[in-house]
Amino acid sequence: MGTNIDVMSAYLDLTVLVDIDAALQRIMGNKKLLFKLLRNFKGREMAGEVIKAVESGDPSQIAYEAHKMKGVSANLGLKGLESALLGIEACAKAGQDASELVPMLEAVVDETMRLIEVILESE
Repeated sequence: MGTNIDVMSAYLDLTVLVDIDAALQRIMGNKKLLFKLLRNFKGREMAGEVIKAVESGDPSQIAYEAHKMKGVSANLGLKGLESALLGIEACAKAGQDASELVPMLEAVVDETMRLIEVILESE
């Protein structure tokens, strides 16, 4: 079995952490709604649930929490989070330990939340 970092490298592309254009396309160009959704995004809390699931070692719970946050992230154009969560979800579904990916998730969440703040300041 390869390392989980190998799985992650197949999914994670940090060149675009946030894709506002993609998010706007999903919500029919409604910028006001996008800003509201970004303002209400509970990224750190949701990541905490993913991490708690990883710590529990329950693959179905890990996959559920990662998939849930991945969907929200995708809808908001949060590509870095979507990619990081795809890797965690893939590990869980493959029965691999996803704990090696937690530091990457934490770093991507922190940077994404910082970028969201910058985006909201431009509102």
